[in-house]
Amino acid sequence: MKLSIPIIAASLLAGIGTAHATVVEFTSGEGYSNGWITAYADWDGAVTNNVVDATGTGYNGATGIVDLSDTAWTDATFTENIEMNSAGDTMTARFRFRYTATQVPIGIAQRGVFSASIVGVETNGEARCGVRRVQSGGVLRLFHQSASGGSNGSSVPETMVGITNVNDTSDWLELTLELVKNGPGAADFIYTRTLSNLVSGVELMSDKTVGYEPQFALYLSPHARAKFSSGWEPNLSGTTNRVLDRFEVFSSFTPKTTVILSSNTGNGGFQDLYVAGTGSQAYTNVPHWFNMGGPETTTCSTDTSMNWNGGGRGGYPFDNRHMVNDTGYTCVSTGEVFSLTYGFATVGANWDGNETNRTYLFTTAVPVDGNITTADRTTVVGVIDFAVTTNVFAEFPIFDAFYTTTASDVGKTFYFASVLIDPSVTKVTNARLDDFALSVKTYGSVLAPWDQFVEDYGITNGPSGDQDLDGENNYYEYVLGGDPTNGAVKGQQPVFDPAGKYLFSLRGDSTLSYSVLTNTDLIFGSWGTNGPIAVGENDGAMHALTNTVGTASSELFMKLIVE
Repeated sequence: MKLSIPIIAASLLAGIGTAHATVVEFTSGEGYSNGWITAYADWDGAVTNNVVDATGTGYNGATGIVDLSDTAWTDATFTENIEMNSAGDTMTARFRFRYTATQVPIGIAQRGVFSASIVGVETNGEARCGVRRVQSGGVLRLFHQSASGGSNGSSVPETMVGITNVNDTSDWLELTLELVKNGPGAADFIYTRTLSNLVSGVELMSDKTVGYEPQFALYLSPHARAKFSSGWEPNLSGTTNRVLDRFEVFSSFTPKTTVILSSNTGNGGFQDLYVAGTGSQAYTNVPHWFNMGGPETTTCSTDTSMNWNGGGRGGYPFDNRHMVNDTGYTCVSTGEVFSLTYGFATVGANWDGNETNRTYLFTTAVPVDGNITTADRTTVVGVIDFAVTTNVFAEFPIFDAFYTTTASDVGKTFYFASVLIDPSVTKVTNARLDDFALSVKTYGSVLAPWDQFVEDYGITNGPSGDQDLDGENNYYEYVLGGDPTNGAVKGQQPVFDPAGKYLFSLRGDSTLSYSVLTNTDLIFGSWGTNGPIAVGENDGAMHALTNTVGTASSELFMKLIVE
């Protein structure tokens, strides 16, 4: 009936942590035979339409097609449930089809060619997309539906799909829908619709909506399915011979990796401010590292011949001295996974094999600096004891998934520490440490609103940059709901209505605050304000706000300040 493929490695899904794909080609080898598609357990929908032809000719001569009804609005839903419950969950549905163009009746603006949706299982939520023919001009258009209504998207001449005259049959086309759950809210989705010509190999149209809100509360459904239909309109004139050749659905999740310590982050390689040949350096001269409970004037790092990472300095631990790093990581969700590796070597004599290098994560209510002591630790987790053998040189222990966060960890900031434990405390035992690489993979976490905006739009020049060169910086467009990649979309400007209301919309970001300032006389008057007022939401969506100022004054000047 279907081909289910666990994705292990593929260029299409490179870097995805978990992935699955199902491909249906409607062939006899999959168990399909001629008849209604809903005769099969994998499909729900109208009984008398959408007919399988298991020997029909598809793209590149492949057999197995579905004839879509030309006379009725019918649909078929693939019954496999795709999890869409956590931020980062992604569902992709792909449909291969073609059609024959007929005359769109006069007075009809546009008619549906092919429609597809991602629909909820537990709710009737739906993310719709349609390919439509426009009556005038021989144009093919992408159309999508959201909670706020229908919207026309990109369009191309029908000549780009092989149609120049009425009754021409199109090239084989492929419509791809990708829906990414981006958070817990109704509008926390990213929806991308793409139409490609398989014959010419050209991507014809691609529309992406960030902050998309599907119809009928799809966000409340932890599972989704894919469906196709001949169109949304009962009268389907303008197109005939709709044929579906292949259906695919992908589910994927890409965990986000945050580097906490490395040779380039947090001075994990002890190279910051390093000057060759300067010898031992005290903690006071080594950025990010502190001697927990001990003097900062003692040795933290020294020149070393290990040279593991192209540098000439390594950490210099002594018996039972806790080396701590001030590069913290704040947990944002349960199930985050920490991993660690580092370089270790013994130095000098007096090693008898019962020593241990212990690393761990800790939280504290005080600053991580030269004043911190072991008594300041509030929790200690992720303890790893690496057993030291004598004459160890350049050993790299690897500790994947050494700690996984729980619900009680959310909101806590974790710091890293390393201590060389020597039961014979009277001995002078030391070692070399180098190239600490500490990272955390986040499954199902929600990025901070600005960070999510950066990721969604691929911003490379920071909040003060102007990615689309439209005269407004990226942060301005972030706050007001603009598109930093499209100079024509700068955001929603405030408006003043006759009822005395000042209307504006701001990004849901709890780090923002706003003030509405008023003045009745720009020459002699002064600006009064009701702020600053903190933005209460932190969901990254746009929120409409109203400031009622009244109409008592014959003249009133207003301005909005966001900080």
